[in-house]
Amino acid sequence: MFRRKLCFIALAVVVLALMAVCSCRAEQASDPKPSEPIPGELAEATTTVLVLQLEPIMPEPLKPVGLDQPDRSSKRRQDLRKRALTYRGTPYVWGASRATGFDCSGFTQYLFAKVGIHLLRRACEQFTQGAPVELNELRIGDLVFFNTTGAVSHVGMFIGDGKFVHASSRGGIVRVDTLKKGFYRERFVGARRFVIS
Repeated sequence: MFRRKLCFIALAVVVLALMAVCSCRAEQASDPKPSEPIPGELAEATTTVLVLQLEPIMPEPLKPVGLDQPDRSSKRRQDLRKRALTYRGTPYVWGASRATGFDCSGFTQYLFAKVGIHLLRRACEQFTQGAPVELNELRIGDLVFFNTTGAVSHVGMFIGDGKFVHASSRGGIVRVDTLKKGFYRERFVGARRFVIS
């Protein structure tokens, strides 16, 4: 949503600048001017300066919610959580991002597309998107990333209560696992938050 507003503002600035230039050219075209400058006189110069001062539109900060704290996220985040959990048991299919089968990043890409957010295809690429979030500040809908191969190579979505849902190649299906301890806690490398409005 923030990016859409910023794009809209940038587009409006460009349109206003073009309108100002066209308006100046129309005024210049309607002014009678001699075909050649008169010797000894300076040619009249017209300069148009468009100065805009934009203030950044910053989203309101979200209150921290840790692994063991209840999450009071927005209804949209709760809806995203419910949708993700409906895919539990769906087969893991490498390279897939459809309701009949997913790999990890295909699963998150599919879910976020349903709420109008475009994610890149691979886990390592998705890790470059969104705003970084600390483990103890996770909210429902945050993406959680793991190093399972020596680099960022796995992604899932936090669903609250210290758990996340993901398409697991190890389990062969979409399933829920814990972030509090064990395999995924040891391999956790970071999380990203997106504005889900």
